[in-house]
Amino acid sequence: MVTGTTSSRTQVAPPVWQAIKIDSLRSLNRAVGLRWQNRQVMAAELDENYTTLNDVLAGRLQVYRIVAKIQKLFALSDATILKLWPLLRRWPRPDLEERAMRRAG
Repeated sequence: MVTGTTSSRTQVAPPVWQAIKIDSLRSLNRAVGLRWQNRQVMAAELDENYTTLNDVLAGRLQVYRIVAKIQKLFALSDATILKLWPLLRRWPRPDLEERAMRRAG
């Protein structure tokens, strides 16, 4: 009888969604699907309205706070954000950063 040996060194692969190169809304949606399996779960985790989040992920809306959260979650560059949502024209928005700083105190 042959018994298998276990190695004390186990390699842990990064989550599958991190291996996806996000360069289009389609690849972003694929990564979202692999990470959360359900957009309702993502909306709850981000504390955003499901319909608004869905429209942002489809490219129909450009809601700055949601785009900023997506950028942070997936570690996307500013250039990638502008490629995904070209109607933003500028990213990051300095006026929004100033408002956030004023609100914070």
